[in-house]
Amino acid sequence: MSDKKEKEEEQKLKEEEHKLLYEKRKLKETEQKLKALDVQRIKERNAQILTEREEHKAKEKELRLKEQEEKTKEREHRSKEQQLKLEEEERQLREEEIKLKEAEQQRDLEAKITEEKRIKEEEERLKQWELKFDEEQKIREEDLIKKFYKNNRENTINISAQDKKNDDEEEKN
Repeated sequence: MSDKKEKEEEQKLKEEEHKLLYEKRKLKETEQKLKALDVQRIKERNAQILTEREEHKAKEKELRLKEQEEKTKEREHRSKEQQLKLEEEERQLREEEIKLKEAEQQRDLEAKITEEKRIKEEEERLKQWELKFDEEQKIREEDLIKKFYKNNRENTINISAQDKKNDDEEEKN
């Protein structure tokens, strides 16, 4: 029996050894599975990090594009405002030029009216002077004619008186 016991013990030892080997193998498999899971988890984590980085880059790019669009819109807005300001200034300048031209035309018209009025007044003064001159001339002429006729009558009277005297003297002689 000792042999049998020995065999049984040997058998038990082999079984135990076999169990140990089996457990080692199972332990190794579990270890490998754990390592594989870790590697898988690390890969997934790295993939997730890459995805997040790509998403982050895409968002940054989108933000930069939006920022550039906003800057472009702002530049366009400022440009439009400047254009409107320039157009408003040009419109005001045109209005001022028109007002200046109208004022100049008004001054020219007033000057023309003033000149015409002055000419009419001058013509009226000249007409009045001519009428006065004609009247004075007429009065002088009438005076001259009266003087002439008076002198002529006096001369005629003198001549007649002298003729009478002469006649009287001749008769006396």
